Amino acid sequence: MELGIRDKIAIVTGGSGLIGSAVVQILFNEGAKVAIFDLNDKAGEELRDSLDPTGRRVQYVNCNIGDADSVHAAFDAVVKRFGTVDLLFNNAGINVSQTERLPLDEFHDDAWQRIYHVNVGGSHNCTQAALPIMRRNGGGRIVYTVSVVGGVVPFRNQCVFAATKASILNYARTIAMENARYHIAANAVAPGSTPFKDVQSFAFYNNDAKRDYFMSCIPAGRGANAFEIASALVFLSSPSAASYVTGTLLVADGGWTAGYPRTIEE
Repeated sequence: MELGIRDKIAIVTGGSGLIGSAVVQILFNEGAKVAIFDLNDKAGEELRDSLDPTGRRVQYVNCNIGDADSVHAAFDAVVKRFGTVDLLFNNAGINVSQTERLPLDEFHDDAWQRIYHVNVGGSHNCTQAALPIMRRNGGGRIVYTVSVVGGVVPFRNQCVFAATKASILNYARTIAMENARYHIAANAVAPGSTPFKDVQSFAFYNNDAKRDYFMSCIPAGRGANAFEIASALVFLSSPSAASYVTGTLLVADGGWTAGYPRTIEE
């Protein structure tokens, strides 16, 4: 099946991170031109150079998505370089640290403001910058990375992260409804457990027993690797394979939220 993204111009926020870099690689391999938005200059430039030493199809732009001026300057740089923007992956996001995962009555307001500013504010800033360009183009596709945590079910002691991801999901659905008439689609992907470093690690627990127990609650029996999540994101960006899909959430969690896979005896 052809994805129809060859020669499309794509922006990936958080593009040098685990999932973001996998999205960038898939897009590049499918023939798209890609702009990597990130604050990690070293990682962004290394990814760009590893894929496209000539710089003809991959651009790295230092961008603070939480700052509207930084976002608009970054979009201007992409349009100047590639001419337009066809696809936007609102992938960047942050969570509270392990020590900040507290009940609401103990939660620090500065952490709330920080996470909300990046996750919700950043997605809004990038969407707001992209929409006029896509409308002039006659269409486009926007994909938001939410999470099973918040996008589907909440976790204890992660109230701010869950709130931001639930907000982004309904934000995406609103964008979809408002912009379908302009041939702009907006969808979201909710990844389940995705390791930070490699397919053997687990994002939430360093304790082997806790990790093994948690994995036993996932019907697939493991966490995802980055390319499994990135493939779902890229699918929703496809103007051909996903042409009639907008305003939806694709859950990529190995069956985690489908039901409880353990027997009552376990």
